[in-house]
Amino acid sequence: MGPVMFTNLQTFICHEFTWDILQGQAPLNGLSSDPKAQLEVSYDGGNTFGSLIPASLQETGHYSGILKWIGLGASRAFSFRVTITEDMQFQAGQPYTRYEVSRLP
Repeated sequence: MGPVMFTNLQTFICHEFTWDILQGQAPLNGLSSDPKAQLEVSYDGGNTFGSLIPASLQETGHYSGILKWIGLGASRAFSFRVTITEDMQFQAGQPYTRYEVSRLP
């Protein structure tokens, strides 16, 4: 489980999760037909995760890219998990979360 995002049990509204990733390198085991990164969001601090939210990765030869998932909901303790569907090379950059603290309790 990765780090859990929380503060004083206030509710966060997660507008966007962005991941800068160097991709499009040759797959480790042949050609990749449709590589995807799948985001799973936990709203209870990593105890359970929701449905997979896919984002397409670049094909071989197209290197830079930013993966972006928007409108991820509200929670008091977010945790994110990303899975790459293909056995391929990539370099992970910094993830970024755009959020706000809810005014409601």
